[in-house]
Amino acid sequence: MHKEVHMSQKTTVSFALVSQMMGASLLSMPYIFSQLGVVLVVLSFSLIFVIVIILLAQFTEAIHYSGAMSYRDATKKICGNKACQLLNICLIVSYYGFCTGYIIISSRSAYSFIKNTFSTGDFNIIWVKIVISFFIVFPLTLVSKMSILAKVSSISSLIIFVTVISIATIFFIRFSKQSICGNGSYHINILPEQSPGQAVLLFLMYIPSIQSNFGSYNAIPSLLNSVQGPAIFKKQTVKISAWIAATFGTIFYLCVGYMGAIMFGTKISNNIFVNIGECNFIYFNILGLLYGLVVIISFPLVIFPIKETLLAQYGMSINDKKGQLWALLISSLFVVFSFALAAVYENIVVIFAIFASLSGFVYVFYLPFIFSLKLPQLRSQNQHADAENDAMHVVDPLMVPILAHIMPVERARALTIRMFGHDRKSFGEVHPRTPSIFRTRSIVVATSDQGCTYHMSSGPSNQNVMLEAQQALEELNTNDRGSHISNEAPVQVQEGTTVESIRVTRKIAIGLCIGVSVVICGVGASMNIKKMVQSFVK
Repeated sequence: MHKEVHMSQKTTVSFALVSQMMGASLLSMPYIFSQLGVVLVVLSFSLIFVIVIILLAQFTEAIHYSGAMSYRDATKKICGNKACQLLNICLIVSYYGFCTGYIIISSRSAYSFIKNTFSTGDFNIIWVKIVISFFIVFPLTLVSKMSILAKVSSISSLIIFVTVISIATIFFIRFSKQSICGNGSYHINILPEQSPGQAVLLFLMYIPSIQSNFGSYNAIPSLLNSVQGPAIFKKQTVKISAWIAATFGTIFYLCVGYMGAIMFGTKISNNIFVNIGECNFIYFNILGLLYGLVVIISFPLVIFPIKETLLAQYGMSINDKKGQLWALLISSLFVVFSFALAAVYENIVVIFAIFASLSGFVYVFYLPFIFSLKLPQLRSQNQHADAENDAMHVVDPLMVPILAHIMPVERARALTIRMFGHDRKSFGEVHPRTPSIFRTRSIVVATSDQGCTYHMSSGPSNQNVMLEAQQALEELNTNDRGSHISNEAPVQVQEGTTVESIRVTRKIAIGLCIGVSVVICGVGASMNIKKMVQSFVK
């Protein structure tokens, strides 16, 4: 039971982290859209969306058949220890880039709020960065129970949604005047102003940072091991919920990106709240401050799994004295180095793009493609993973993993049952192999030589299901975090199993995809590093 509670907390932190990363990058979208123009934005998002939808499904299947509890665990089982170590390094480097962006975003939000509310005039923002980094963020990194911060941070999705609606609202309100507050006029390029060759490079340089925004790969293993139901239902539920999340994420990015880019035209900043802050709207001053506060909380959520991973590699736990001292050192280094970069450079678009191109290549492009390459072998080696050992299952509806983006899975399950109840219709009928959207269902598995069939069952009463969900929720809130060691054993192959070989066409196709990804990330890294260096030379 202690292990289950820990996994619930890890799921909560994972989805809070995904929401935070989306929230941080959302603010930079208008600048990217302004640079690319209407046509290249459509091309880039269409290409990325198709790739992400395919990879998310393949990734979910690979996690299921490998029996992995985390992205790292799956990498070790499928690709080996060296690949797992490489993933750890890349995640640390990438998270450092996000942490730097968090300090910049929160500092700018606090700076605009203080300046506009108290009419202080211009002052050196470095003091705001010092206060946020060392007097707010650093103490938060010392909190041992991340589930507490994750619960507070779960409002991030609400803040993101409110921000999208607010930007859309002010866009249409001011549309007739073609200007927000004299800070730029409504305009966006159809195509980039650069030459065709430069436009192609511009198109390629932003693909890594855009695609990394859809990289919810870290959260999929936790969710796959948390939702209820037979294996085929769990896979389908996680796939569909990931597709829905990617779709809504795309809609949010397009709305904020296009409207923000049009509203401020050529004067668009790399952080849209900087432009809006110059208008001194009271509502947006408060919204920007809330956005900054939520981003601050995400900093310790980012580095907590890093501390756990590094300590586990050397046989230490974050709960013992020695582990706590090393955790303190890791937190200190992250805060100091994040502050150092944020103090001298503020372009979050360039920062996110550099780290997405360098380290994001491994966990956003390379490893998902490798998982896809080896999926036929994993499926043939682990067919027993689809076997149904239990006669009766409670099947979570799609609303559970969707709501899990903003709350713990147990709370999402309890809320769904309370709102929509338990599906008691069609008792005894053969159940289609798709999950319900809103209602929790109970099914009975009938196994025969032809395979498994699923029949609707009356299942437990709503009160009993609700009681079980409530008990799990209470355990989540009252139990302390326990130590958890993932099952890092290699993938087990049952005797007599025929291992399916990988087709040559599949190898060639995925090899080409990886090769193109290398080129794209190389262009993205070189051009954004060049842009950063040029800013210092000036």
